[in-house]
Amino acid sequence: MNADGSDVQQLTQNDLDDGCPVWSPDGTQIAFDRVGAGDQQIFVMNADGSGVTQLTFDAGVINSGPHWIRQVFPPNDDFANATGVPVLPFSSVAQLVFAGTESGEQTPSCAVFYGPVNKTVWYSFTPAQTQSITARNGNASISTVVAAYSGSSVSGLTELGCVVFGET
Repeated sequence: MNADGSDVQQLTQNDLDDGCPVWSPDGTQIAFDRVGAGDQQIFVMNADGSGVTQLTFDAGVINSGPHWIRQVFPPNDDFANATGVPVLPFSSVAQLVFAGTESGEQTPSCAVFYGPVNKTVWYSFTPAQTQSITARNGNASISTVVAAYSGSSVSGLTELGCVVFGET
């Protein structure tokens, strides 16, 4: 309907069985739940009611109350956009919830027994002199690996150090 309440249009044909509609952040789609055959599933459709697509298929399960989540990937989620470390000491907080991996990323040697690495963020540092550096991950609620590399492309890196749950 229009903002003034005029031009009301029914978008689904299941009067009492479709509910909890929520608009997508960009206003182009509507997610909703539908009751039927002893379960409740989540669907999405275009704003005009076309393109109805079922998203969940859990027989005997109640999937209700759909909502949209805007995924915000960290800016340094890939090697090419590594956050530069200007000077030491340096501190940064990285949100890994929506981080991913990119093609060509190697598994750090110390992580081979912990399953695949599936969330990475990148930092770049070029020291002005030969020195040792320390990196650590603090207050993480997930299994973490800190690895240091040298190289100029994600597929051509040489590992310099690696540690699980600590610092290198």
